[in-house]
Amino acid sequence: MRITLITIGSRGDVEPFLALGKGLSEAGFRVCLATHERFRSFVTAYGLEFRPVAGDPREVLQKAEGQTLLAGGRSFLRFLWNLRQIARPY
Repeated sequence: MRITLITIGSRGDVEPFLALGKGLSEAGFRVCLATHERFRSFVTAYGLEFRPVAGDPREVLQKAEGQTLLAGGRSFLRFLWNLRQIARPY
């Protein structure tokens, strides 16, 4: 059985999916992790298949929209709204 895991973000967002994917692989599943291109070698080093997801989180966070997202304070709804605006083009 094939399983594809999808994650976006920083290395800290990717690592838990690598652990999950490795465990699933060891249990006999064929696992693909879809994430940002900059993590390709990190993913394949764990023996998982890789598929690229558009965008670079570092680049996005440097833009005005990314800074707004980071400065959103404690409002979870504001965070989701800002994240939606950033993710829409992708």
